Amino acid sequence: MDEKNEEVKQEEVKVDETPIQEQPVVEEVKVEEKVEEPEREKATANAFAVVALIMGIFTLFDWILPIFAYITGVFGLVFGIASKKTSKSSMSTIAIVMSIVGLALAIGNSALGVWFALR
Repeated sequence: MDEKNEEVKQEEVKVDETPIQEQPVVEEVKVEEKVEEPEREKATANAFAVVALIMGIFTLFDWILPIFAYITGVFGLVFGIASKKTSKSSMSTIAIVMSIVGLALAIGNSALGVWFALR
């Protein structure tokens, strides 16, 4: 056994005791994604155009009950014009046209109702 121990002692690896160079500490930098203003305005205008389009569709169906058509038509016009000012999308143009047509039908329905009531 002594022979084995001697062999093991002879085979010991010498460890280099020089200090390890310290690596520079890298701090994590938190990068915030900032949406540029034109992109934000475009997204807002697109959302307004979608709302205006939905209101325009409702107005076309609501002309039978004019009180609802007046509300949805006015909101459709307001959102359509607001989206048209910031971006020239065709969706806002279609929404404005649908709102105007729905309001015209509602006004015609109201006038016809008053005419039949007074007759």
